[in-house]
Amino acid sequence: MLSSSSPTMILSFSSSARRRATCISLACLLPLACSDESKTDVCEDGLPPDSEATIVADSVLKLSALTLRNVRKYSAGGDEETSTQVTLGLADRTVGLIETPLPAPCCGAMACFIITGQSAAKCRSPQSATCGSAQCDGERERCVSGECKPCLPTPLDISAASISGVQGGTVNLDMAGDGRWAAAGIAPPLFAADNVDVSVQGKGGDASFPDYTQKVTAPDPLTILSPEPGPATTIGNRDLPVRWEPGNGDLVEVTVRAANAGTGDASNDRIVCQDIDDGCLSIPVGAFETIRQDLDPDSSLLLTVSRITSTTTVLETSALAQVKASQRVDLLLTP
Repeated sequence: MLSSSSPTMILSFSSSARRRATCISLACLLPLACSDESKTDVCEDGLPPDSEATIVADSVLKLSALTLRNVRKYSAGGDEETSTQVTLGLADRTVGLIETPLPAPCCGAMACFIITGQSAAKCRSPQSATCGSAQCDGERERCVSGECKPCLPTPLDISAASISGVQGGTVNLDMAGDGRWAAAGIAPPLFAADNVDVSVQGKGGDASFPDYTQKVTAPDPLTILSPEPGPATTIGNRDLPVRWEPGNGDLVEVTVRAANAGTGDASNDRIVCQDIDDGCLSIPVGAFETIRQDLDPDSSLLLTVSRITSTTTVLETSALAQVKASQRVDLLLTP
């Protein structure tokens, strides 16, 4: 398991994984367009959104990944909590990558897939398994001073990073260690202009990320129409149409997982459905049945709806900067 200090926000699919993921996206991830409510309560098939917000090519050696997120979270009793998240990760991937599990088709739905397991370190080049008296996993570990160590990306330095177009005007990010920067305490709603401008100043040299500026469209506020935000929704034995007011997102992503995912021994498996930002997506009952297989029958689920905009900029032959902005709403679901 990777430590909490590892730059786990830097994710990648291998070339073969991306080919399989592309096959899945074409064959199985066709999103569901919103139909005329006067005729049916079912969201119909449509074309998939064209977004590269979560895929980074193996050829990228230096990666900057900025996440801007405005969150509204509802408790079981219906209380609303708002927060903002701003995190920046900078990594050199010459030695190793963080590889995400492959998505797999799920539930007989073209819009939805399942992701199981945890992200893991991967060596860019296979390593020798022999390490003194130890035997390393040559695909995921390398020998360092007689010990097997994960092939993790190497943190990169910068001198400063700032964003503008958010509450408070121009906000400087603070160093959080291991190639990570963050801005805490920005009052919600996070986005205060049509665009967010990003500025990063490097230090020069191989251990630094290069200077760059970038712009991303601020996602429109996300208004959920169904299920109605508030107390936990009982899902029962049926498909669940998710409806929202259409907006300017590159895509809308709906995720279902255990409400306690990521804590203790709780499963981190999740169902992910993607759609164009047209206001409607149906989650099949099979998705809930799949995610509940290893849960207690009375366990709650967390439904997350995110409107996402993103910008990806190639800076040099092997350096890439990516910013992803989102409006997110978290709702609890009960059996």
